[in-house]
Amino acid sequence: MAKGAEIMGRVSFLPIAGKAMAGVFVVLAVSAGAHLHVAHAETPSAEKTPPAADQFLRETSSETAETSVSIDTRLLEEPVLGARLVSGSVEGAKALEASAVQDAADAPEFFRTYMSNEDWRVTHETKTYLSALGTRWLFTGGAHGNSGFSSVIWEKPQAGRMGREVDVASFFRNGASADAEIWPLLSTFLYDAWEREWEARTGESVTVSGQGWHVDAQKTLAQPAPSDMASVVTLVPSTESGKAGGLAFHFAPYELGPYAMGTFSFTVPQQVFRAHLTVEATELFGGDALTND
Repeated sequence: MAKGAEIMGRVSFLPIAGKAMAGVFVVLAVSAGAHLHVAHAETPSAEKTPPAADQFLRETSSETAETSVSIDTRLLEEPVLGARLVSGSVEGAKALEASAVQDAADAPEFFRTYMSNEDWRVTHETKTYLSALGTRWLFTGGAHGNSGFSSVIWEKPQAGRMGREVDVASFFRNGASADAEIWPLLSTFLYDAWEREWEARTGESVTVSGQGWHVDAQKTLAQPAPSDMASVVTLVPSTESGKAGGLAFHFAPYELGPYAMGTFSFTVPQQVFRAHLTVEATELFGGDALTND
């Protein structure tokens, strides 16, 4: 068995630390070379800084691949969601290791250790929803690594029903249809925001310095629904307690600009799309959007 390969016969059941959560456990398949950490409140070791008190950390290391994943422990308090995120990190590490072993065997003279770092953070939480953004940096050789985003909007358990992921389209009237009025509205808002951001970063109009990126951006933003494009959507905090102030759309390098420009994130205040919300969704959104700008 290659170093770092998954040992499926060994399974650990880890209670999530720092919270009183009777009966909530996360199941992990333990890999050779894997290190599993759940933050505790003890005094930090002088030899190695532990993960933050609100962070779950899983690391693997072998001769061909190194991976790490950190997950906000609030996400692990939702059993179904937590198990899915942890399982995804385990499977992702296995897939990267297998690819690295194969590529190292095929071209050892060119091979460089594969690396992956994944981080999941809560963007906002209300009484009924939990929103999280996952960021991942991946290196599989080449001049540089690349970043990507994932997201989840999680509807919390209700009477007789487990928690579940919801599509942002469900917040809008007729949202499942590509012909819904909300999509061109969001598309226009996001494109205008992207143009302003491009000019702020470059000092020039996108039609002057964009090298055709405005054409690509128009295509990318044509249907800003997760089911129709690669956009990643999260809930945004609000000035009104218990509400979401809007939606944030996140784009990885190369989606809306060259690699050197990095990532793009745009907040759409709830006032922009409120008239298109379903009756139920109007209870979720309110107030002004709070951002880190």
